[in-house]
Amino acid sequence: MNFRKAIAGIVTAAMALCCIGTIPIHSHAINVSVLLGDANGSGDVTGIDAYYISKYLAGDYFPTSYQLTAMDINKDGVIDESDSGLILHKISSGQSFNQCIRPLYDLPEDSTTTYAKHNCSSTNNYQFTTYTITGTMPALTYTDTYTDSLPSTEPEISSIESTKSLPDNVYLDNSDYECIMLKKGNSFSGSGFVLGSHIVCTAAHCVFNSNGFANNLKVVYDYDENGNEISTNVTQIHIPYDYAYLFLVLNQNSGQRRSNNDYALLYVEDDLSDYIADVGVVTSYFLDTTTLSNRELTAVGFANSYGQGIKKYYSKGDAFNFPYSSPERPYRYGANNVVVLGQSGGMQFFNSYYTTNINTNIYNKSIIGNLTDTSGIDSFGMRITPRLLRFYFQNTNLS
Repeated sequence: MNFRKAIAGIVTAAMALCCIGTIPIHSHAINVSVLLGDANGSGDVTGIDAYYISKYLAGDYFPTSYQLTAMDINKDGVIDESDSGLILHKISSGQSFNQCIRPLYDLPEDSTTTYAKHNCSSTNNYQFTTYTITGTMPALTYTDTYTDSLPSTEPEISSIESTKSLPDNVYLDNSDYECIMLKKGNSFSGSGFVLGSHIVCTAAHCVFNSNGFANNLKVVYDYDENGNEISTNVTQIHIPYDYAYLFLVLNQNSGQRRSNNDYALLYVEDDLSDYIADVGVVTSYFLDTTTLSNRELTAVGFANSYGQGIKKYYSKGDAFNFPYSSPERPYRYGANNVVVLGQSGGMQFFNSYYTTNINTNIYNKSIIGNLTDTSGIDSFGMRITPRLLRFYFQNTNLS
């Protein structure tokens, strides 16, 4: 269920209050008394707090650690529209909002980032312009050292197929949930998901490599009554400039500069409003706390790896975090589910819910990250953080 329209209906333009950005701080393991639902820190909970959660998920609100913790009214460690829905439900059913002792959440990363924008009408695969989206944190810096250069050739995903059987925890996905297929001409090149009427999200490595930006790129987003693909052309590709710099200047394809920037935005011709998915922000509390009752994530993407042609697959498994010593920890997540070549750019979603006053669970699928790589038994990807939310939803460089 998509709660955005319902929430928008209860607020007016007068509620669009000015928000002051705060510098993120680490507050791990500090327990505080929090009024759950008080997303704007006013000391009370009203419908405006549901609105502020939606603003946060649109990259347009910069909470303190206290306010972020208060947003998580269902206490599952993920900020998403289930929290907005529970606030509205409690208000409409006359329930009270209570103080609760909770661990104070760390603010997810929100780095200032420069992006490379490629117009697909260009015949030069290396053509791009740059722009910067300012966050509440400084731009990322890197200390990587490199010894190997890029391979001279890179395999096409569409040419790699295996006849091995499905692993025990990988299943064909016949649902209509919003996962799309990328194609370069007629060749399969990866997966993605829809977050705006003309916005498709994927992994940077699906659309950029040492040969530059992908050309003749299209998005397959549905099928007609005869099973034929319905697709739309990609008109712009946006990726972090650091990702392009890695290939074009450093002649490399590894390290933090790749792993912490492996995300992309595609602007497409068709209006995909009917396919928009919800997003959620996973907290470090969610990724670190093994005692939570629900830490299961579901990876969804297309693959050509099981001898059945190009099909959509899913796999489920618990989330986990990177070690504190890892420079990837603020930007990425891990999950005990299996992905294979081709599912890159696909979605990792969390099935959140809240419980009504008549003990009915209302569920919501929230995409918390993309898929970028695998160890063979675990999957990894970019967490959807305020940096990415602002890139997807507050980007003025799209047309």
